[in-house]
Amino acid sequence: MKESLAQYFRGWVDHPHLGRRIAIAVFSTVMMGLCVLGFERLEVGTDPFSAVCIGVSNKLGIDLGHVEAVVHIVTLLAVLAVAKDMFGFGSLANMFLVGYSHDFFKWLLGDLIPQAPEIGTRILLFIPFAALFLLAVSAYVSAELGTSPYDAAPIIIHRKLSARYPRISATSVRIAWDALFAAVGLLLAGPVGAVTVACVLFLGPLISWMSKAIRKIIA
Repeated sequence: MKESLAQYFRGWVDHPHLGRRIAIAVFSTVMMGLCVLGFERLEVGTDPFSAVCIGVSNKLGIDLGHVEAVVHIVTLLAVLAVAKDMFGFGSLANMFLVGYSHDFFKWLLGDLIPQAPEIGTRILLFIPFAALFLLAVSAYVSAELGTSPYDAAPIIIHRKLSARYPRISATSVRIAWDALFAAVGLLLAGPVGAVTVACVLFLGPLISWMSKAIRKIIA
């Protein structure tokens, strides 16, 4: 038992340039939190997971960081039961830093990011936030230090389904998973909008393309 645990945690550190990878994972998740705040303030929607958690946060009057931490921990218990190999330093960063970074920047910046500005200003502010979000998520994935519980769930579901239904693709399962959360976010009056739809349909391929370039820097 001790040997298997030691071997498991050895996998957490058995990466070239580990310090660089951890720094990338931490910085990228902090930037994700900033982007989620930006999207929320601009009222253009957020990623499906954040939409659900912000909806819960607003309804209960609880900070987003607390909500995301609880949801991730509950999901993590299921992930560890069937695929503990997907958990690592990067998973921890995603679980706790995105939500709490959102709360920190919300306190730090106040009204510096305007709430639902007119369309011209909204577009000008949206472009850098969208570019930063795509870069941050791609960098996080490229660090290869584990998967967030939310992202691990559709991978596990696909593994189970593909054993019986080999024609089901990982992409279709991921889209269905994100669409489910987007629908729940909508029911909870969370920030569902254009960004949410884009995340459901296009984020995966864009991240895959961008991650290839970033991995060359990390390697």
